[in-house]
Amino acid sequence: MTLLATSPDLFPAATSARDEYSHVDFDALNNQTLLEITQQNGVDFATTLLFNRLQNSSKQGDFIRSIDAIDPSHQAPHLPGKLLIAPAAFYRKHPKFGGDGTLIRQIATQFKLPTGLLPVSSTGSVSKNATTIAEALELELDNSITLASLSKGGADVRIALERWPHLAKKIRVWLNICGLVRGTPISNSLLGTRWWQRGLLKGYLAYTRAHQDFVSELASTPNSLLGGSVNLPTNLRIINVVAFPLRQHLAGHSRTRHNRLAKFGPNDGSTLLRDSIIEPGDIYPVWAADHFMRTKEVPSLLHRLLAYTEKWT
Repeated sequence: MTLLATSPDLFPAATSARDEYSHVDFDALNNQTLLEITQQNGVDFATTLLFNRLQNSSKQGDFIRSIDAIDPSHQAPHLPGKLLIAPAAFYRKHPKFGGDGTLIRQIATQFKLPTGLLPVSSTGSVSKNATTIAEALELELDNSITLASLSKGGADVRIALERWPHLAKKIRVWLNICGLVRGTPISNSLLGTRWWQRGLLKGYLAYTRAHQDFVSELASTPNSLLGGSVNLPTNLRIINVVAFPLRQHLAGHSRTRHNRLAKFGPNDGSTLLRDSIIEPGDIYPVWAADHFMRTKEVPSLLHRLLAYTEKWT
């Protein structure tokens, strides 16, 4: 079953998105260009255009087709090492969102992969959790770790590997799933300078029992922890899994957050799509999924992605 080949064509603007910007390729669609296209044509148009260009890029298109060509009904190969999860924020408070990686851990058992949850705080700051991840990886004797990060877990992993780059040699592949690896404008808005904004932030941190730097370290401003350029070891294999929702695919709080971010460009309801991608890693887009990857195709996709990594054993 192909997950992605025809889904965007169900959106009426898909043909226009392909044709009107035929001169613009995926590499040219940075945040500034996507912002301008969003301002001219709307966020759904810009999202569809980015998806189309990603599918048709020479490198990423080949990768997407390689994943889609894997038959998940075939017996799963026996993968080496173990699978470690860098969970999402609030994974203990809101287990219904699967931020602890339960789904991918279940799928990993088909590949004879032992699994574990990195012992980070559910409400810890990026720096605090990055230190915890580094300490856990230092203790690992296995140099064949499959590392999967979810949402904020991606930011925690990024900082851990930037500060302790020698740990990358223990990682066979990093699955960066909807990672907040460059922060989010939602945190920017919470850090407003008005007194009532500071009061709301203080109350939010107290209510959630979050670390005092939880929000500030997730900011996406140029001088913030995550706002600078990504500087990871060049030999680190990364697969970015990115949600590509339109407004019609979302409901409730996810749609509200998507609407808040729409003025900045294509987003998954928590961060800008371009900001969730670490290059030169591979990229797999999931059409119609939200930030929490709540689509029926995701279990099959995770199986395919793990099967694909057999080439790196």
